[in-house]
Amino acid sequence: MKKLLFVLVCSTILCGCDNGSNSYYEDVMGQNPNISDYELHYTSRSGYVVEFDDDCFDAPIVSNTYYIDHGVVKFTTPLTRIYYLEGDITTITIPSSVELFGYDTNELNPFRDCEYLSNFNCKYASSDGFSIIKDNKLIAYARNSRQDSFTVPNRVTEIGGGAFSNCQYLKNIKMHDNIVAMGDFAFEGCNSLKDIVFPKKLKSLPDGVCANCSELEIVTLPNQLECQCDGLPCCSVTSSYFTNCNQLNKFIGYNTTSDGKCLVINNIIHAFAPAYLDEYAIPNHIEAIACAGFHKNDQIEAIYIPSSVKYIGSSAFAFCHNLQDIYCEATNPPVLGYPFNTRAFIGATSPFHELPYNYTIYVPKSSLNSYLNAEGWNEFRSHIVGYNF
Repeated sequence: MKKLLFVLVCSTILCGCDNGSNSYYEDVMGQNPNISDYELHYTSRSGYVVEFDDDCFDAPIVSNTYYIDHGVVKFTTPLTRIYYLEGDITTITIPSSVELFGYDTNELNPFRDCEYLSNFNCKYASSDGFSIIKDNKLIAYARNSRQDSFTVPNRVTEIGGGAFSNCQYLKNIKMHDNIVAMGDFAFEGCNSLKDIVFPKKLKSLPDGVCANCSELEIVTLPNQLECQCDGLPCCSVTSSYFTNCNQLNKFIGYNTTSDGKCLVINNIIHAFAPAYLDEYAIPNHIEAIACAGFHKNDQIEAIYIPSSVKYIGSSAFAFCHNLQDIYCEATNPPVLGYPFNTRAFIGATSPFHELPYNYTIYVPKSSLNSYLNAEGWNEFRSHIVGYNF
């Protein structure tokens, strides 16, 4: 009898039957979720109901009730897809019926705006509950895991779009070389990330892969990147890989200029490392600047464009709010805004998107009239002056 009583007491403690704030989640963490396919369970930072819209899920919501230590969302049909969630969710238990995450197979991580989410519990959750991995694809990482380092498991071959988006605590993300694909904005907003080493087999960088990583300093590139411009003379893909990474100091790898300041593919500049520079001379072998190549670099004040440049992509210098002096040595005016009929030096009609009102474009004196009358350039007639290079 005493032995039986001891077992019951221990079971009560281990099962968390004291109704502690996290007891429910601790019970099921690391297990195949033992909940109905018609339900989704969660905990919230406030301890109250998190309101979900019907378009968050592929099943209509019947009720959403918060009990002592967890919330329960009930559906009219089995839940099979989570489209997008936000709010103060701290943990989430997903039924085994859920097989799809995001709006389609290439969509961004549906939990990327769950600022306080620390753990997943579902059949695809990693053993530590920090990530969701399905079919060798890392779909999501919990933003509030409070881990400063993460090693991508060896079975992962693809990083999903926005998988690590806005993970403020991660300082180090280790990726193995069997990763061959990566979605847009995979590490966007990881503000504690100081450096990143991309897998060697990766053939291209996705859009916005490290955008808004404010502390990023060093990027080690894959072995050799391929251009995604479909044969166009100037890349039509917006190269917002490292937008707002103003501490970025150096690129390392095959696709770089000798000074490590530019990411270059097929003599086209795709990204720029602006840290500690207020002026920069583009190397002489460069033939084009891709769309948004110098996008949102607030430190640069003067840029020197060599005569070898034939194309300047749309919004190439948009939002460079301190760029005062642009020196363009080409005798023949480079094609502006290619392949779109948009402006290269300003990103929109709003004054908030423009360069400083008094910026100057210096061109060869012998070609002044050509620039003043060239398509695209004629929009900036009041800023163009002749110069002896």
